[in-house]
Amino acid sequence: MHKKILPYVAIGMLFLSSISANAEQLRGTKVQVNPAALITNTSPKADISKATNALGKMLKEKFPQNPAPKSIAPTQVPGVFELLVDDQIAYVDATGTFFFLNAAMVDLKNQVNHTNDRKNILLKINPSELDIKDALVLKKGSGKRQLFVFSDPFCTFCHQLEKELAKLTDVTIITFMIPRPDARSVAQSIWCASNRQEAWDEYMATRTPPAVKTCDNPVERNIALSRKLNVNGTPALFTVDGRRMAGYAPVEQIQTFLNQ
Repeated sequence: MHKKILPYVAIGMLFLSSISANAEQLRGTKVQVNPAALITNTSPKADISKATNALGKMLKEKFPQNPAPKSIAPTQVPGVFELLVDDQIAYVDATGTFFFLNAAMVDLKNQVNHTNDRKNILLKINPSELDIKDALVLKKGSGKRQLFVFSDPFCTFCHQLEKELAKLTDVTIITFMIPRPDARSVAQSIWCASNRQEAWDEYMATRTPPAVKTCDNPVERNIALSRKLNVNGTPALFTVDGRRMAGYAPVEQIQTFLNQ
């Protein structure tokens, strides 16, 4: 799987480096509570809007070199806000000082991963944007369920995912090839093969390059589509209602994802 590294990673070290310094500063001082630190997703809408607007302005001023988050929202934890950057969720405190990167917010009592739930909402797509004529289509059994997959022939996790997809039944798997630059020739040759689905299955199982062929193909359109949908890594899976799952997953997890 290949992914962008978030620009905020560089400032994420603030979370660790600032703890001891701030603790020293706070000893013996009267703490002034930032009103935004009391905001949660159950606060009045006016208060939420005011807090998120102020935080967005603060982040822009503090880190002008970084892209502005696509959305900012309070979380279940007072004073902790959710940032959507590209297709990733990060968290920041109300002062824009402490960042939580590559983290999941989990309610252990109720066994709920709020980060995954929010990703499903924030990164949901409109399946009508997926043009099946530009994809490989494999019907298994009744094919009554549909699973859209964005995959790269040179992606190790994509090869592993194919083994799990092979275990699914009664599903139509619709694969959009979005190869990295050095894999484009392979993707184009697969598309131009006499049986493109067989060529794809063979390559993903053995990594034996197909015979080089050229023809009109959808590779560039698929790459453009992936950018439009914020598919910044492979594999990426989507359901017919637009929900997203990023990365490799075992078949049991894929079954749950399909049946939700």
